[in-house]
Amino acid sequence: MNASEYQGANHSSRKAKIAAKTRRYFLVISIFLSILLTCVFLWGLYRILHVSVMPSVHKLTEMPKNPDETILCVGDGQTSGLGAPKGTDYPTQLTAILNASRTGRTWAAINRGSSGLNSSEAADAAIKFLTLAEKKPHLVIYNSGKTNLHNLTTARIFPEKFRTKDPIDWIEHLSSKSEEYGFDSVTTSRLDSLKKHPPAYEDLQYDTVLDVKGRGEQEFVERWIIADVETLLAEAGKTRTRVCLLNYWDTSTPWVDRAFQKVAQAHPDVIFIDVRLFGKGKTKPYSYESLVQKSWNPNEYGFALIAEAIYKELVQNSALRATREIKR
Repeated sequence: MNASEYQGANHSSRKAKIAAKTRRYFLVISIFLSILLTCVFLWGLYRILHVSVMPSVHKLTEMPKNPDETILCVGDGQTSGLGAPKGTDYPTQLTAILNASRTGRTWAAINRGSSGLNSSEAADAAIKFLTLAEKKPHLVIYNSGKTNLHNLTTARIFPEKFRTKDPIDWIEHLSSKSEEYGFDSVTTSRLDSLKKHPPAYEDLQYDTVLDVKGRGEQEFVERWIIADVETLLAEAGKTRTRVCLLNYWDTSTPWVDRAFQKVAQAHPDVIFIDVRLFGKGKTKPYSYESLVQKSWNPNEYGFALIAEAIYKELVQNSALRATREIKR
């Protein structure tokens, strides 16, 4: 092989190597793009299927201006719709469900929920509405008690002089009555610390005052909630307004469940609406994670299930019929 032939063969060999290398690059890129497109397709398919099996959000285009009947909804963040998209709280979705049903009347569920309210504050809000409203509500749905472990503002269970909005007042009272109330060492230690370093109201968070696991603490809050509900029932009885007690979707507030169950047993006309696990655990094919926000408050889908559970209980208990004599 002469020099010219050698150079030609060497050039051809380099071209073949470059072509083979280029093909390998194209193959790798093709595989990568195929995987990427497959992932995009599968994610899109998952989103479509996920949305298709989620609960229907009951949308309300406009709240009725002059409804035939109203339902007063009072409570904390579960009532106000804390963190959920506007117009997806359970009272609004309940309004949509009621007006889509065949009751022959227009309905409006009035949302008077406010995040952080304790059971006394919620009861007072309901009583104020019942006292001042020109048109009395057909029903009251009361949901509160979760924040009672750290928000003891104006607690009805306290002696009158300690029913204030200043935390140091009721912290000192709780500390002096720790043994009588049956508080454990965790709560006692917290109260001693809070007395030395008086907190601002906004600094008090869940499980920072009363020990959530303490038996005495739970019994104390249970008695407190019952006192608030009994006061509300007495006021509602004056206008023959039926009261519904709504608990929480999670299972972290057994003191609320027990208090509401005891009141419902003592007052046959009171409706206990149990929405634990969004209706006794019947959330399939939904996961709990898909029904709540990162803050663990219900999202629009969780509130849809709560509204549906409430409507079902109201129908089963004939609570949507014309106003009748209330048995206390």
